[in-house]
Amino acid sequence: MGISTARETVTVWLPEEQIAAARRAVADGSAVSVSAYISRALARRDPDEEFPEDPAESYGEAGEPADEDHARAPSQLDISDF
Repeated sequence: MGISTARETVTVWLPEEQIAAARRAVADGSAVSVSAYISRALARRDPDEEFPEDPAESYGEAGEPADEDHARAPSQLDISDF
């Protein structure tokens, strides 16, 4: 399978420590850009580690979200009707 050269801009939210790691890689020359660093990391991912399609599979591992998680979700996701 070939690698596509088509590019698209997306916005993602990452933990500060992951952003810092990407920026360090750029600063020390091991990555040409933050985008290249993230692209390389995604290319190396294990397809067997994909997210389960059925949320119940996740609940089996982490448990059901608590009531306070459900209550907090709209503000965390920046949505008004949840």
